[in-house]
Amino acid sequence: MPSSFTRSELGIYSTVSEQLRKAREERGMSIPACAQSIAIQEKYLRAIEDSRYEELPGELYARSWIKKYARFLGLSEQECMISYEKELQVRSKLFSEAKRTKPTNRPKLWEILTLRRLAIAAVVLILLGYSGYLSYRTIRPPQVAINLPTAGFRTHESTILLAGRTEQGAEVRINQQQITLDADHRFSQEIALTNGLNTITLEAHKKHSLPFTTSVVIVKTPPPTILTASTTGPLITNE
Repeated sequence: MPSSFTRSELGIYSTVSEQLRKAREERGMSIPACAQSIAIQEKYLRAIEDSRYEELPGELYARSWIKKYARFLGLSEQECMISYEKELQVRSKLFSEAKRTKPTNRPKLWEILTLRRLAIAAVVLILLGYSGYLSYRTIRPPQVAINLPTAGFRTHESTILLAGRTEQGAEVRINQQQITLDADHRFSQEIALTNGLNTITLEAHKKHSLPFTTSVVIVKTPPPTILTASTTGPLITNE
């Protein structure tokens, strides 16, 4: 709401802003001193004394601070709020009339050009974003899911099956050997194991993409010992 209304336009004898300013000046106090005493920022007290209520954080703050300022200056809170209410009513009426009588201006040339520039900038940003998305899709590593085995798996078998799935267009290598994929982009390869730790390296990449690399560690343990008569000593009989 505009704050450039005069007292004659408002049709009242004295606004709450004038009442507050007059009371402060009669007490010989400065706005900074009042602001420090009642813990309200100096800029807000100046806005209140100048009837620039639109610069306050909100209507609730305006009412609370006007009451607090009036109480500090020895004025009647009730009378100040009555003046404030009348001022708001007159301002609202004058603002509505001014808004109705304000001529509708056609868009100016610079406004049209600004809108056109904004539209062009938006299109450029969309194209750049889409290009970046395509570039990311091209260079990002392919997605790979390994179903079998789990890392740290232990077995006493001499071989193990490595199986998983990747995405379309990807090539998979296990221990530097290229693997054939089925129609659903699944792969499986039997890997020979040696005793102890076995590190299986899997690599996948697409054309122009970054490579995907991971390792699976398998532990091969010796097979369980089967006890026989020769390893357990002579048989004891009752003969």
